[in-house]
Amino acid sequence: MKSTFLGIKKSILLSAIAIVMLFSFVTLCTLSFTTFPKADLWFFSFMLCLGVYELSKGFLFKIDSSFYFGLLLVLFGIVGFLAIFLHMETYFPLLFGLSATIASLATYLKFKQDFHLVLAFSLIFVCLYGYLFIKKLISLNIFIAFVTSFLLLLILSVTINIKWRR
Repeated sequence: MKSTFLGIKKSILLSAIAIVMLFSFVTLCTLSFTTFPKADLWFFSFMLCLGVYELSKGFLFKIDSSFYFGLLLVLFGIVGFLAIFLHMETYFPLLFGLSATIASLATYLKFKQDFHLVLAFSLIFVCLYGYLFIKKLISLNIFIAFVTSFLLLLILSVTINIKWRR
């Protein structure tokens, strides 16, 4: 593994990204308390800045967990900002589920981990049934039954995958 990226040591580049993200977080927090319509956007600013740091660490050092966690946090931060600015707070759970689905698919495509494919497959259907539940097209009992079935599918696939590895 090369220890440089574009002629710069990866650790120094990651430290520079951390400093830039710290200044970005302070700037976004200041804007959150002074300019933005809601003061609780500081949390989504934190998610966004920490996510960019973790995502860059995942890219630089090829760490799958940092890549997934960083992409998930970046998407959660973007969703938070968009949902508040577009007044879509009722769709928060659905949008967060879609963010997790996209992060899992991207992690599967980059690192070829089957777990993330199964996770994304399960989350797609959970988001679909969540949307139907939010629109009041299905009842809570049906929603819980479908979500439970996909969670059991996920648990079963992980269990089988662990047994096959031994």
